[in-house]
Amino acid sequence: MDYKVRPRRLRLHSEKAMFPSKPVPKPPSRSADHGVRLGPLPELLVSFVKQRFGRPLAAHGEAVAAISRNFTSDRNELTPAYLSSPPARAAYLAYYAVTGAATVQAALELAGAWDRLPKDRLRILDLGAGPLSATLGVAAVAGPATRLQITAIDGVRTAMQDGGQVLATLRPDAELTIHAGNLREAKFLHSSAGGEYDLILFANVLNEWSVGGRKTMTPGALVESVLERHLAPGGIALIVEPATRHGSHVVIETREHLATSLGWPILAPCRGAKVCPLATSHKDWCFTERSWTRPPHIVAYDTAMEHDRSTLKFSYLAVQRTEPAASDPKQFRVIGGPMRDAGLLRRYVCGPDGRRVVEVPELQAPPALGSAWRGDILTLNGVAGETNRQGRREPVLQLSDLPPPRPRPPEGRGSFEREGPRPGFESGAPPRNGPRSAPRTGGGPRPSRPKR
Repeated sequence: MDYKVRPRRLRLHSEKAMFPSKPVPKPPSRSADHGVRLGPLPELLVSFVKQRFGRPLAAHGEAVAAISRNFTSDRNELTPAYLSSPPARAAYLAYYAVTGAATVQAALELAGAWDRLPKDRLRILDLGAGPLSATLGVAAVAGPATRLQITAIDGVRTAMQDGGQVLATLRPDAELTIHAGNLREAKFLHSSAGGEYDLILFANVLNEWSVGGRKTMTPGALVESVLERHLAPGGIALIVEPATRHGSHVVIETREHLATSLGWPILAPCRGAKVCPLATSHKDWCFTERSWTRPPHIVAYDTAMEHDRSTLKFSYLAVQRTEPAASDPKQFRVIGGPMRDAGLLRRYVCGPDGRRVVEVPELQAPPALGSAWRGDILTLNGVAGETNRQGRREPVLQLSDLPPPRPRPPEGRGSFEREGPRPGFESGAPPRNGPRSAPRTGGGPRPSRPKR
């Protein structure tokens, strides 16, 4: 992996600014964190990085930026053992272990997994574990009475050992076993995993499956082989991938393999559809967005990289080895952002019969329809139909029992917008395309631009 950085240097805050003595208050307009409960984990990771690598946290900013560029570029440029490099490992622990742990917590919350997992003893299998980011997210939430038994498998032993030291500080009672080797070697994989587990974690593994090594099986076949042998009855498997087109479609392909070909019940995010409506689409993809409170040093890194991670965006799939539960035909998962179109509020949702677009007059729209986050579940009463917009036919859900139209809001603010910033924007931050220019109020010639 290439860790050379651009000529410009990242300007990070001082250590004192990155870790203020007083807690940073939440902006009053932000929504509550969606199941993210990191507790002391960010501070433990920061302390470990300083002691382990002997450099101040700000010194790892350029390595964080280098990893970020490689994650968002062509996956073929990513070497399989990139965490064997100490600068990469330090940067990953400082930044991506925090965001990875938060993402796993949010995904398990969406799936309703915390109430389904055992409270006395929790057996965890972390595949492609890296520095145990996913395991640390679970350990930060699991109650002190829960006995944690963890098996971690990855190609880089030092990465797992680093994460293991943080885990020992976070949960001294946790039992950790690590195995270093190639996940593509079926004999090594299954002999290392051993028995059955209550929770199996695939965190940012499948989207890197095509990088390096022999491709003896597809990601779906890998998940199938692991779940068939190592998922205990009633156990849950969680797959989390980046909210990119590639990451999402890897999750969708795996979902189709498990649900359609093998008949495995999907716990989340699907709401009972037999076939994913995006399985054959190369244009659209499915991802979730959750709010969270970033630790100060994550804010500092994001500011230096001009990166917006004020919300967590990810694709995920949760599977439980149990009898499938009946889906409520009135419950839909929100899978798209709000859209205005000629006085209508339109939003994509997914339910038992697949994806539909909810189309309702903006002034009669239920407030929850506009304020919901991607990934939220809404209960909607409506009639299924079909719409034809600009020659494109798509399923639609026409809501029934709508209230009388509300008074039109002041110009420039739609009735369905959230109070406060939209997801993905900090309080007071301008839109990504810059501030909107003031509308022209009179006739006459358009004013000329000032000369530079």
